[in-house]
Amino acid sequence: MNNSEVVVSIIVPTYNIENYIGDCINSILNQSIKNFELILVDDCSCDRTKEIIKEYIDSEKSTNIILLENDQNMGAGYSRNRGLDIARGKYLLFLDGDDLFEYNMLEILYNVCEKTKADIIIYNSYTFDNCTNQMSTYNSPLDMFIKKQESFRLSDIKDYAFQYIRETAWDKMFRREFIVKNEIRFQCQNNANDQFFVQAGLLKAERIVKISDHLLRYRTKRPNQLSTSGSISRYPLCIWNATKATLGYIDRLGLYALYRKSFNIYVVTRLMFSLRKVDLITRRELLGFYKKKGFESLKLKDCSIEDFGIPYYFALYKWLIQLESPEELEGTERWILCNSGDKFEKLIEELKQEKKMVLWGAGKNGDIFLEKACNNKLDIRCVVDMNDNKIGQTIQRYTVKHHNSVCEGDLIIATNPAHIPTIMRQMNQQKKKVNILDVRAYIRFDITFAQAKIEML
Repeated sequence: MNNSEVVVSIIVPTYNIENYIGDCINSILNQSIKNFELILVDDCSCDRTKEIIKEYIDSEKSTNIILLENDQNMGAGYSRNRGLDIARGKYLLFLDGDDLFEYNMLEILYNVCEKTKADIIIYNSYTFDNCTNQMSTYNSPLDMFIKKQESFRLSDIKDYAFQYIRETAWDKMFRREFIVKNEIRFQCQNNANDQFFVQAGLLKAERIVKISDHLLRYRTKRPNQLSTSGSISRYPLCIWNATKATLGYIDRLGLYALYRKSFNIYVVTRLMFSLRKVDLITRRELLGFYKKKGFESLKLKDCSIEDFGIPYYFALYKWLIQLESPEELEGTERWILCNSGDKFEKLIEELKQEKKMVLWGAGKNGDIFLEKACNNKLDIRCVVDMNDNKIGQTIQRYTVKHHNSVCEGDLIIATNPAHIPTIMRQMNQQKKKVNILDVRAYIRFDITFAQAKIEML
Protein backbone atom coordinates (compact mmCIF):
# COMPACT_ATOMS: atom_id res chain seq x y z
CA MET A 1 0.00 0.00 0.00
CA ASN A 2 1.45 3.36 -1.06
CA ASN A 3 1.63 5.66 1.97
CA SER A 4 0.62 8.69 -0.11
CA GLU A 5 -2.30 6.94 -1.79
CA VAL A 6 -5.84 7.64 -0.58
CA VAL A 7 -7.34 4.17 -0.45
CA VAL A 8 -10.69 5.03 1.14
CA SER A 9 -12.80 8.18 1.06
CA ILE A 10 -15.09 8.35 4.09
CA ILE A 11 -18.03 10.68 3.50
CA VAL A 12 -20.02 11.79 6.53
CA PRO A 13 -22.96 14.24 6.38
CA THR A 14 -23.44 16.18 9.61
CA TYR A 15 -26.32 18.17 11.05
CA ASN A 16 -26.67 19.15 14.71
CA ILE A 17 -24.79 16.21 16.17
CA GLU A 18 -22.45 18.04 18.56
CA ASN A 19 -22.88 15.31 21.19
CA TYR A 20 -21.71 12.54 18.85
CA ILE A 21 -19.43 13.87 16.12
CA GLY A 22 -16.30 13.86 18.28
CA ASP A 23 -16.65 10.15 19.09
CA CYS A 24 -17.31 9.43 15.43
CA ILE A 25 -14.20 11.29 14.25
CA ASN A 26 -12.04 9.67 16.94
CA SER A 27 -13.11 6.18 15.91
CA ILE A 28 -12.11 7.02 12.32
CA LEU A 29 -8.80 8.68 13.20
CA ASN A 30 -7.86 5.66 15.33
CA GLN A 31 -8.16 3.24 12.41
CA SER A 32 -5.33 0.75 11.93
CA ILE A 33 -4.60 2.17 8.46
CA LYS A 34 -4.17 5.91 7.88
CA ASN A 35 -4.40 6.22 4.09
CA PHE A 36 -7.89 7.64 4.04
CA GLU A 37 -9.60 10.98 3.67
CA LEU A 38 -12.50 11.97 5.88
CA ILE A 39 -14.91 14.29 4.07
CA LEU A 40 -17.39 15.87 6.46
CA VAL A 41 -20.24 17.79 4.82
CA ASP A 42 -22.09 20.03 7.26
CA ASP A 43 -25.70 20.81 6.38
CA CYS A 44 -26.01 24.18 8.17
CA SER A 45 -25.78 22.92 11.71
CA CYS A 46 -26.93 25.45 14.29
CA ASP A 47 -25.16 23.84 17.25
CA ARG A 48 -21.39 23.34 17.78
CA THR A 49 -20.96 20.55 15.20
CA LYS A 50 -18.88 22.68 12.78
CA GLU A 51 -16.73 24.13 15.56
CA ILE A 52 -15.88 20.65 16.84
CA ILE A 53 -14.92 19.50 13.32
CA LYS A 54 -12.70 22.56 12.85
CA GLU A 55 -10.95 21.82 16.14
CA TYR A 56 -9.96 18.43 14.75
CA ILE A 57 -8.82 19.96 11.45
CA ASP A 58 -6.62 22.42 13.34
CA SER A 59 -4.87 19.66 15.25
CA GLU A 60 -1.67 18.16 13.79
CA LYS A 61 -3.00 14.62 13.62
CA SER A 62 -6.02 15.51 11.50
CA THR A 63 -4.61 16.70 8.16
CA ASN A 64 -6.73 14.13 6.30
CA ILE A 65 -10.02 15.79 7.31
CA ILE A 66 -11.92 17.95 4.81
CA LEU A 67 -14.91 20.08 5.79
CA LEU A 68 -17.50 21.15 3.24
CA GLU A 69 -20.28 23.53 4.30
CA ASN A 70 -23.63 23.69 2.53
CA ASP A 71 -25.04 27.17 1.85
CA GLN A 72 -28.48 26.02 2.94
CA ASN A 73 -29.98 22.94 4.56
CA MET A 74 -30.29 20.39 1.75
CA GLY A 75 -30.41 17.00 3.47
CA ALA A 76 -28.02 14.06 3.76
CA GLY A 77 -28.42 12.90 0.14
CA TYR A 78 -27.23 16.24 -1.26
CA SER A 79 -24.37 16.28 1.25
CA ARG A 80 -23.25 12.77 0.31
CA ASN A 81 -23.23 13.71 -3.38
CA ARG A 82 -21.02 16.74 -2.60
CA GLY A 83 -18.57 14.45 -0.85
CA LEU A 84 -18.71 11.96 -3.70
CA ASP A 85 -17.87 14.71 -6.20
CA ILE A 86 -14.49 15.46 -4.58
CA ALA A 87 -13.60 11.98 -3.29
CA ARG A 88 -10.20 10.63 -4.37
CA GLY A 89 -10.16 7.21 -2.72
CA LYS A 90 -10.27 3.92 -4.55
CA TYR A 91 -13.18 2.93 -2.30
CA LEU A 92 -16.06 4.84 -0.72
CA LEU A 93 -17.70 4.63 2.68
CA PHE A 94 -20.82 6.65 3.45
CA LEU A 95 -21.06 6.72 7.23
CA ASP A 96 -23.26 8.54 9.74
CA GLY A 97 -21.80 11.09 12.13
CA ASP A 98 -23.43 9.59 15.22
CA ASP A 99 -22.08 6.06 14.76
CA LEU A 100 -18.88 4.36 15.97
CA PHE A 101 -16.51 2.10 14.05
CA GLU A 102 -14.20 -0.78 14.94
CA TYR A 103 -10.52 0.21 14.85
CA ASN A 104 -9.69 -2.27 12.04
CA MET A 105 -12.76 -1.53 9.92
CA LEU A 106 -10.89 0.15 7.04
CA GLU A 107 -8.11 -2.42 7.01
CA ILE A 108 -10.48 -5.37 6.83
CA LEU A 109 -12.66 -3.81 4.13
CA TYR A 110 -9.72 -2.61 2.02
CA ASN A 111 -7.99 -6.00 2.11
CA VAL A 112 -11.16 -7.90 1.18
CA CYS A 113 -11.96 -5.49 -1.65
CA GLU A 114 -8.44 -5.78 -3.05
CA LYS A 115 -8.53 -9.57 -2.84
CA THR A 116 -12.00 -10.05 -4.34
CA LYS A 117 -12.16 -7.03 -6.73
CA ALA A 118 -15.63 -6.33 -5.31
CA ASP A 119 -17.86 -3.53 -6.57
CA ILE A 120 -19.74 -3.59 -3.26
CA ILE A 121 -18.84 -5.23 0.03
CA ILE A 122 -21.48 -5.76 2.74
CA TYR A 123 -20.60 -6.18 6.41
CA ASN A 124 -22.44 -6.79 9.66
CA SER A 125 -23.04 -4.32 12.46
CA TYR A 126 -23.97 -3.84 16.07
CA THR A 127 -26.98 -1.85 17.24
CA PHE A 128 -26.08 0.64 19.96
CA ASP A 129 -28.97 1.90 22.14
CA ASN A 130 -28.35 5.58 22.85
CA CYS A 131 -30.57 5.47 25.96
CA THR A 132 -29.26 2.34 27.67
CA ASN A 133 -25.77 2.00 26.05
CA GLN A 134 -26.61 -1.65 25.34
CA MET A 135 -25.36 -3.31 22.18
CA SER A 136 -27.00 -6.07 20.17
CA THR A 137 -25.71 -7.96 17.15
CA TYR A 138 -27.20 -7.79 13.67
CA ASN A 139 -26.37 -10.63 11.29
CA SER A 140 -27.49 -10.41 7.68
CA PRO A 141 -29.49 -13.39 6.35
CA LEU A 142 -26.85 -13.57 3.63
CA ASP A 143 -24.46 -15.10 6.15
CA MET A 144 -26.42 -18.35 5.94
CA PHE A 145 -26.05 -18.70 2.17
CA ILE A 146 -23.07 -16.71 0.90
CA LYS A 147 -19.65 -17.94 1.91
CA LYS A 148 -17.39 -15.29 3.39
CA GLN A 149 -15.55 -13.38 0.64
CA GLU A 150 -17.41 -15.29 -2.07
CA SER A 151 -18.64 -12.89 -4.77
CA PHE A 152 -22.16 -13.02 -6.19
CA ARG A 153 -24.57 -10.97 -8.27
CA LEU A 154 -27.99 -9.84 -7.12
CA SER A 155 -29.55 -12.10 -9.75
CA ASP A 156 -28.06 -15.09 -7.90
CA ILE A 157 -30.58 -14.44 -5.11
CA LYS A 158 -33.31 -12.98 -7.34
CA ASP A 159 -36.25 -14.43 -5.40
CA TYR A 160 -35.00 -12.99 -2.08
CA ALA A 161 -32.77 -10.09 -3.15
CA PHE A 162 -34.79 -7.23 -1.68
CA GLN A 163 -35.37 -9.09 1.59
CA TYR A 164 -31.81 -10.23 2.20
CA ILE A 165 -29.97 -6.93 1.73
CA ARG A 166 -30.81 -3.71 3.58
CA GLU A 167 -31.24 -0.47 1.65
CA THR A 168 -28.79 1.41 3.89
CA ALA A 169 -25.45 2.78 2.69
CA TRP A 170 -23.65 2.75 6.03
CA ASP A 171 -23.10 -1.04 6.13
CA LYS A 172 -21.43 -1.23 2.70
CA MET A 173 -18.22 -0.17 0.96
CA PHE A 174 -18.32 0.79 -2.74
CA ARG A 175 -15.63 0.85 -5.42
CA ARG A 176 -15.54 4.48 -6.53
CA GLU A 177 -14.80 3.74 -10.21
CA PHE A 178 -17.91 1.53 -10.33
CA ILE A 179 -20.14 4.23 -8.79
CA VAL A 180 -18.80 7.01 -11.02
CA LYS A 181 -18.94 4.94 -14.22
CA ASN A 182 -22.60 4.06 -13.64
CA GLU A 183 -23.51 7.61 -12.53
CA ILE A 184 -25.23 6.39 -9.38
CA ARG A 185 -26.24 9.26 -7.11
CA PHE A 186 -28.07 9.79 -3.85
CA GLN A 187 -31.55 11.24 -3.98
CA CYS A 188 -31.80 14.76 -2.61
CA GLN A 189 -34.62 14.16 -0.15
CA ASN A 190 -34.97 14.28 3.62
CA ASN A 191 -35.56 10.57 4.29
CA ALA A 192 -34.60 7.30 2.61
CA ASN A 193 -32.05 9.22 0.53
CA ASP A 194 -29.72 6.23 0.32
CA GLN A 195 -32.36 3.63 -0.64
CA PHE A 196 -32.14 4.21 -4.41
CA PHE A 197 -28.34 4.63 -4.35
CA VAL A 198 -27.83 1.28 -2.66
CA GLN A 199 -30.38 -0.65 -4.70
CA ALA A 200 -29.20 0.79 -8.02
CA GLY A 201 -25.65 -0.17 -7.09
CA LEU A 202 -26.66 -3.71 -6.16
CA LEU A 203 -28.59 -4.12 -9.42
CA LYS A 204 -25.58 -3.05 -11.51
CA ALA A 205 -22.78 -4.70 -9.53
CA GLU A 206 -20.92 -7.59 -11.12
CA ARG A 207 -19.19 -8.60 -7.89
CA ILE A 208 -20.91 -8.26 -4.49
CA VAL A 209 -19.11 -9.70 -1.47
CA LYS A 210 -20.54 -10.38 1.98
CA ILE A 211 -18.34 -10.68 5.05
CA SER A 212 -19.54 -11.69 8.51
CA ASP A 213 -17.39 -9.19 10.47
CA HIS A 214 -19.20 -6.69 12.71
CA LEU A 215 -17.48 -3.39 11.98
CA LEU A 216 -19.92 -0.63 12.94
CA ARG A 217 -21.99 0.39 15.94
CA TYR A 218 -25.23 1.87 14.67
CA ARG A 219 -26.71 4.28 17.19
CA THR A 220 -30.48 4.06 17.76
CA LYS A 221 -33.03 6.05 19.80
CA ARG A 222 -31.18 9.31 19.26
CA PRO A 223 -33.32 12.48 19.27
CA ASN A 224 -34.06 13.83 15.76
CA GLN A 225 -32.69 10.71 14.05
CA LEU A 226 -33.79 10.49 10.38
CA SER A 227 -35.31 7.03 10.83
CA THR A 228 -37.55 8.12 13.72
CA SER A 229 -41.31 8.40 13.40
CA GLY A 230 -41.32 12.20 13.76
CA SER A 231 -38.90 12.67 10.89
CA ILE A 232 -40.83 10.33 8.58
CA SER A 233 -44.07 12.14 9.48
CA ARG A 234 -42.55 15.42 8.28
CA TYR A 235 -41.52 13.89 4.96
CA PRO A 236 -43.96 10.98 4.42
CA LEU A 237 -43.51 10.55 0.65
CA CYS A 238 -39.75 9.99 0.71
CA ILE A 239 -40.01 6.21 1.05
CA TRP A 240 -42.53 5.97 -1.80
CA ASN A 241 -40.36 8.24 -3.95
CA ALA A 242 -37.24 6.15 -3.34
CA THR A 243 -39.12 2.93 -4.07
CA LYS A 244 -40.54 4.43 -7.26
CA ALA A 245 -37.03 5.43 -8.38
CA THR A 246 -35.77 1.88 -7.84
CA LEU A 247 -38.69 0.46 -9.83
CA GLY A 248 -37.89 2.85 -12.69
CA TYR A 249 -34.27 1.73 -12.62
CA ILE A 250 -35.27 -1.95 -12.67
CA ASP A 251 -37.51 -1.25 -15.66
CA ARG A 252 -34.74 0.58 -17.52
CA LEU A 253 -32.48 -2.40 -17.00
CA GLY A 254 -35.23 -4.74 -18.26
CA LEU A 255 -35.13 -6.75 -15.05
CA TYR A 256 -38.64 -6.41 -13.63
CA ALA A 257 -39.71 -9.95 -14.55
CA LEU A 258 -36.58 -11.32 -12.87
CA TYR A 259 -37.12 -9.49 -9.56
CA ARG A 260 -40.93 -9.21 -9.61
CA LYS A 261 -41.73 -11.40 -6.59
CA SER A 262 -38.97 -10.12 -4.34
CA PHE A 263 -39.59 -6.50 -5.25
CA ASN A 264 -43.36 -6.75 -4.76
CA ILE A 265 -42.82 -8.14 -1.27
CA TYR A 266 -40.38 -5.31 -0.60
CA VAL A 267 -42.83 -2.67 -1.81
CA VAL A 268 -45.69 -3.91 0.36
CA THR A 269 -43.56 -4.17 3.50
CA ARG A 270 -41.86 -0.84 2.83
CA LEU A 271 -45.14 1.02 2.35
CA MET A 272 -46.54 -0.67 5.45
CA PHE A 273 -43.46 0.51 7.35
CA SER A 274 -44.02 4.09 6.15
CA LEU A 275 -47.65 4.01 7.30
CA ARG A 276 -46.77 2.67 10.73
CA LYS A 277 -44.07 5.29 11.27
CA VAL A 278 -46.23 8.41 10.85
CA ASP A 279 -48.83 10.07 13.08
CA LEU A 280 -52.50 9.30 12.58
CA ILE A 281 -53.35 12.46 10.61
CA THR A 282 -50.43 11.96 8.24
CA ARG A 283 -51.26 8.26 7.98
CA ARG A 284 -54.76 9.06 6.76
CA GLU A 285 -53.37 11.39 4.07
CA LEU A 286 -50.61 8.96 3.10
CA LEU A 287 -53.01 6.03 2.82
CA GLY A 288 -55.26 8.15 0.63
CA PHE A 289 -52.31 8.93 -1.66
CA TYR A 290 -51.32 5.27 -1.87
CA LYS A 291 -54.87 4.19 -2.75
CA LYS A 292 -55.32 6.96 -5.33
CA LYS A 293 -51.90 6.80 -7.00
CA GLY A 294 -49.14 5.23 -4.95
CA PHE A 295 -49.98 1.52 -5.22
CA GLU A 296 -50.66 1.58 -8.96
CA SER A 297 -47.52 3.60 -9.69
CA LEU A 298 -45.55 0.76 -8.07
CA LYS A 299 -47.37 -1.88 -10.15
CA LEU A 300 -49.48 -3.04 -7.23
CA LYS A 301 -52.70 -3.41 -9.19
CA ASP A 302 -54.63 -6.58 -9.97
CA CYS A 303 -51.84 -8.72 -8.52
CA SER A 304 -52.19 -12.47 -7.98
CA ILE A 305 -50.50 -14.74 -5.49
CA GLU A 306 -48.01 -15.67 -8.23
CA ASP A 307 -46.81 -12.06 -8.20
CA PHE A 308 -45.57 -12.56 -4.64
CA GLY A 309 -44.90 -16.26 -4.23
CA ILE A 310 -45.51 -16.16 -0.47
CA PRO A 311 -49.19 -16.19 0.64
CA TYR A 312 -48.76 -13.81 3.58
CA TYR A 313 -47.43 -10.93 1.49
CA PHE A 314 -50.08 -11.39 -1.17
CA ALA A 315 -52.79 -11.39 1.52
CA LEU A 316 -51.18 -8.34 3.14
CA TYR A 317 -51.25 -6.55 -0.22
CA LYS A 318 -54.94 -7.36 -0.69
CA TRP A 319 -55.73 -6.17 2.82
CA LEU A 320 -53.69 -3.00 2.42
CA ILE A 321 -55.25 -1.83 -0.85
CA GLN A 322 -58.72 -2.36 0.63
CA LEU A 323 -57.91 -0.71 3.96
CA GLU A 324 -60.37 2.08 4.79
CA SER A 325 -59.47 3.08 8.33
CA PRO A 326 -55.86 4.02 9.20
CA GLU A 327 -56.69 3.25 12.84
CA GLU A 328 -56.51 -0.44 11.94
CA LEU A 329 -52.74 -0.08 11.80
CA GLU A 330 -52.55 1.04 15.43
CA GLY A 331 -51.00 -1.21 18.05
CA THR A 332 -47.99 -3.44 18.26
CA GLU A 333 -46.24 -4.78 15.19
CA ARG A 334 -45.31 -7.95 17.03
CA TRP A 335 -47.62 -10.84 16.18
CA ILE A 336 -48.20 -13.52 18.80
CA LEU A 337 -49.97 -16.73 17.82
CA CYS A 338 -51.88 -17.05 21.08
CA ASN A 339 -53.87 -13.89 20.24
CA SER A 340 -55.30 -15.47 17.09
CA GLY A 341 -58.53 -16.89 18.58
CA ASP A 342 -60.85 -19.12 16.58
CA LYS A 343 -58.69 -19.12 13.46
CA PHE A 344 -55.94 -20.87 15.41
CA GLU A 345 -58.42 -23.58 16.37
CA LYS A 346 -59.44 -23.98 12.72
CA LEU A 347 -55.76 -24.35 11.79
CA ILE A 348 -55.37 -27.19 14.26
CA GLU A 349 -58.40 -28.96 12.81
CA GLU A 350 -56.98 -28.64 9.28
CA LEU A 351 -53.62 -30.02 10.40
CA LYS A 352 -55.19 -33.15 11.89
CA GLN A 353 -55.50 -34.38 8.30
CA GLU A 354 -51.80 -33.82 7.55
CA LYS A 355 -48.85 -36.18 7.94
CA LYS A 356 -45.08 -35.73 8.15
CA MET A 357 -45.12 -32.22 9.58
CA VAL A 358 -41.99 -30.30 10.62
CA LEU A 359 -42.10 -27.13 12.71
CA TRP A 360 -39.58 -24.57 11.46
CA GLY A 361 -38.47 -22.22 14.25
CA ALA A 362 -38.13 -22.64 18.01
CA GLY A 363 -39.14 -19.11 19.00
CA LYS A 364 -42.14 -17.78 20.93
CA ASN A 365 -44.72 -18.57 18.25
CA GLY A 366 -43.16 -21.96 17.63
CA ASP A 367 -43.47 -22.81 21.31
CA ILE A 368 -47.15 -21.74 21.39
CA PHE A 369 -47.93 -23.73 18.26
CA LEU A 370 -46.14 -26.82 19.49
CA GLU A 371 -47.97 -26.84 22.82
CA LYS A 372 -51.31 -26.82 20.97
CA ALA A 373 -50.05 -29.45 18.52
CA CYS A 374 -49.01 -31.78 21.35
CA ASN A 375 -52.32 -31.34 23.14
CA ASN A 376 -54.15 -32.30 19.94
CA LYS A 377 -51.75 -35.15 19.07
CA LEU A 378 -50.76 -33.67 15.70
CA ASP A 379 -48.23 -35.62 13.67
CA ILE A 380 -45.25 -33.31 14.23
CA ARG A 381 -42.18 -35.29 13.18
CA CYS A 382 -39.54 -32.86 14.45
CA VAL A 383 -38.62 -29.23 15.18
CA VAL A 384 -35.80 -27.53 13.26
CA ASP A 385 -34.14 -24.13 13.50
CA MET A 386 -31.57 -22.09 11.56
CA ASN A 387 -29.97 -20.79 14.75
CA ASP A 388 -27.13 -23.13 15.70
CA ASN A 389 -27.40 -21.97 19.32
CA LYS A 390 -30.87 -23.54 19.54
CA ILE A 391 -29.84 -26.93 18.20
CA GLY A 392 -30.11 -29.49 21.00
CA GLN A 393 -32.44 -27.40 23.14
CA THR A 394 -35.82 -28.81 24.17
CA ILE A 395 -39.10 -27.18 23.21
CA GLN A 396 -42.12 -28.92 24.67
CA ARG A 397 -41.02 -32.60 24.35
CA TYR A 398 -38.98 -32.08 21.15
CA THR A 399 -35.25 -31.67 20.79
CA VAL A 400 -34.48 -28.95 18.24
CA LYS A 401 -32.62 -30.33 15.21
CA HIS A 402 -30.65 -28.91 12.29
CA HIS A 403 -32.66 -27.96 9.22
CA ASN A 404 -30.99 -30.83 7.34
CA SER A 405 -33.42 -33.05 9.25
CA VAL A 406 -36.25 -32.00 6.91
CA CYS A 407 -37.16 -34.91 4.62
CA GLU A 408 -38.62 -35.20 1.14
CA GLY A 409 -42.40 -34.73 1.24
CA ASP A 410 -42.54 -33.00 4.62
CA LEU A 411 -45.01 -30.22 5.32
CA ILE A 412 -42.99 -27.42 6.90
CA ILE A 413 -44.98 -25.31 9.39
CA ALA A 414 -43.71 -21.71 9.19
CA THR A 415 -45.15 -19.33 11.79
CA ASN A 416 -43.10 -16.37 10.49
CA PRO A 417 -43.50 -15.48 6.77
CA ALA A 418 -40.18 -13.61 6.85
CA HIS A 419 -38.48 -17.00 7.25
CA ILE A 420 -40.13 -18.54 4.19
CA PRO A 421 -37.59 -17.22 1.63
CA THR A 422 -34.87 -18.76 3.81
CA ILE A 423 -36.74 -22.06 3.99
CA MET A 424 -37.27 -22.12 0.24
CA ARG A 425 -33.62 -21.37 -0.46
CA GLN A 426 -32.45 -24.06 1.96
CA MET A 427 -34.79 -26.67 0.48
CA ASN A 428 -33.71 -25.77 -3.05
CA GLN A 429 -30.08 -26.15 -2.04
CA GLN A 430 -30.85 -29.52 -0.46
CA LYS A 431 -32.92 -30.51 -3.54
CA LYS A 432 -35.87 -31.57 -1.40
CA LYS A 433 -39.45 -31.39 -2.61
CA VAL A 434 -41.57 -30.16 0.31
CA ASN A 435 -44.69 -28.18 1.09
CA ILE A 436 -44.62 -25.06 3.26
CA LEU A 437 -47.60 -23.81 5.27
CA ASP A 438 -47.68 -20.04 5.76
CA VAL A 439 -49.40 -20.08 9.17
CA ARG A 440 -49.63 -16.34 9.61
CA ALA A 441 -51.27 -15.85 6.20
CA TYR A 442 -53.98 -18.38 7.05
CA ILE A 443 -54.71 -17.04 10.52
CA ARG A 444 -54.56 -13.31 9.86
CA PHE A 445 -56.28 -13.06 6.50
CA ASP A 446 -59.32 -14.40 4.70
CA ILE A 447 -57.65 -17.11 2.66
CA THR A 448 -58.17 -20.85 2.58
CA PHE A 449 -55.88 -23.49 4.00
CA ALA A 450 -55.00 -24.59 0.47
CA GLN A 451 -54.09 -21.02 -0.51
CA ALA A 452 -51.74 -20.80 2.47
CA LYS A 453 -49.73 -23.81 1.29
CA ILE A 454 -46.71 -23.46 -0.96
CA GLU A 455 -45.74 -26.47 -3.03
CA MET A 456 -42.04 -26.60 -3.84
CA LEU A 457 -41.20 -28.65 -6.91
